[in-house]
Amino acid sequence: MKWKTKEEREAKAFFNSHNSALLHGNEWPKAIGTALFIAIISGIILAFLNRYVSLLSGILMIVVGGIIGEMTSASINKKGKQVAIISAIMSVVSYFVFFVASYVIATSAFNITIVLFAVRSMFANLMNLICIAAGAYFAYRQAY
Repeated sequence: MKWKTKEEREAKAFFNSHNSALLHGNEWPKAIGTALFIAIISGIILAFLNRYVSLLSGILMIVVGGIIGEMTSASINKKGKQVAIISAIMSVVSYFVFFVASYVIATSAFNITIVLFAVRSMFANLMNLICIAAGAYFAYRQAY
C-alpha cells in the first residue's frame, strides 16, 4: 500500500510540474499584482470617463472585465481556472475602485464613509449587480 501512495505522489508532482495551466511559486504574486494594477487603473479611468463624458458605466464595466481577464492571462502567458478566478475577483475590485473614485471626484474628499457608501451603492440596484456579474463572467471567460 505504501508504494501506491508514493507512486501517486510522484505522479501528482510530475503532473503539477508539467501542467502549464497551473500557477507555480512566483507566478501568484505576479498574476495578482498585475490584475490588481489593471483593476485600479481601469476603475479610475472609468470614474473619470463617467464623470466628464457621461458614458454608460454599466456597459463599460462589462468591457473592463474582459480587458482585465485578457491582460492578466497575457501578462503571465497562462490561461486556466486559477488565472480566471483571480481575474473575476479583480474585476469586482475594479468596480469598487470605480465607485470610490466616482465619489472622491464628486466630493473632492476621501474618508471611510465614502468607502462604505461605495460598497453599499455597488449592490444598490439590480442593474449594478447584473453589470458586476457580467463583467466578472467576461473576465473569467477571457482568462480561462
